[in-house]
Parts: sequence; structure tokens; C-alpha cells
Amino acid sequence: MGQSEIMSDFLSQTFRRRKWYLFGVLLIWLVASAFSIWSSWNGWVIVDRIVMLATLAIAFLVFVLELLESYKQDLPKRLNLYFLLPKDAESPPMPLLVCKDVWLAGEGDLRQWSQQIGAQMTGTRGLQFDPYIHEEPIGIKKTPEGTKANYFRVIINLTALPQQEVTPIKDTDSDEVKTQKGLAIERNQYIANANQEGKAIVWTQKITRLKAEHLESCQEIAKEY
Repeated sequence: MGQSEIMSDFLSQTFRRRKWYLFGVLLIWLVASAFSIWSSWNGWVIVDRIVMLATLAIAFLVFVLELLESYKQDLPKRLNLYFLLPKDAESPPMPLLVCKDVWLAGEGDLRQWSQQIGAQMTGTRGLQFDPYIHEEPIGIKKTPEGTKANYFRVIINLTALPQQEVTPIKDTDSDEVKTQKGLAIERNQYIANANQEGKAIVWTQKITRLKAEHLESCQEIAKEY
């Protein structure tokens, strides 16, 4: 989203919150000061007016920046999450698991929420990853629903292929247990194949299950960060 769109939306939200009167008072004050300087074109009066005008301009700028920051904080938050893993010992880390447009409660939840999502995507109890996790704000963007949200990005480097621990299927297992084990084995193989084929498994807001058609090129995904 461009800066002009952000500012336009910010101003509309500011007026809607009935803070417009402060904005208007400051603007009128600045204009009145400018006319005062124009009509008092002499010596120290000019210096005094310039100092006053500069002070007001700085105060006005601080006021607008604070409102803009408040506007950003009040927006819904979303997370784009990337888990990277090299194909082999000689390859660079590339996207393996990607989850986009995830609802985020707050910036303080980034790491814990990312790990929970990764465990859910792989069916494992926990992932093995490098402790140096990259976090960064992306900024205000449009969501898939067409609304605006404040986006964040988290990049985690995995140190091992995520695989769910599964015991062999036994004849004595119930049908439900056999089904669960079969799904876990299928998921493990799906993730391993994606890694070897240079594909990323991508989840979006409208996708809730792993399917082959949701594989995307690692190179294309890597362009996003």
C-alpha cells in the first residue's frame, strides 16, 4: 500500500474519531501566524514570529505523528510466517513452510505464536530451529478480505526436517488409530518430498489442509522477504 493511501486512510479515520477539531485549531493557528509575520515585516518581530511558527510547526508534526502511530496500533494485526530449511548440506536455506495472513493478537506474541503455527502445520510437538529468529514489521497492507491490517513478518531457520513421530501400524490398532497413523505418515512424506523438490508448502487464510496444489516454488516465495 502506498504512502498516499495510508495517509488518506489515516486522515479519514482521524476525522471519524472526532479529533478533527484539534487538527483544525492547529492549522488555523499556523495560518494566522503566517499572516501575522507578513503584516509585521520588521526586525525582531520577524525573528520572534519565525521562532513561534517553527515551534508550532514542530508541535503540529509531533501531533500528527502520534496520531498516525495510534492509528497503526489500533489496526488489526496480521502475520506472514516463513520456515526455512536447506535441501541438503550444500544448499542455502529456502522456504519449506509458509503461513500467510495469520491473525495476531500483539507484537509480543510473535515468537510463541509462530512456533505454535509451525507445530500445527507439521503435526509435531515442537520444531528444531535456530534460536536467532528474524522479526520485522512489514507495514499497512490490504488483507485478502479487502480491509487494512498492520502486517509483521517472522522468518525461522529450521535445523531439521519436521517429522511427526509415528509408531508402525499394528493389526491390533483400532481403525481410528490406524487412520491417524496413516495421516501422520502421509504428512511426513509430503513435507519431505516438498523439501527435496524445492517447493514450499503454503497455507493461506482460505486453505486449512495440506494439498499438493498448494505447493509453490521456493524461489518465488523467497522474493517476498
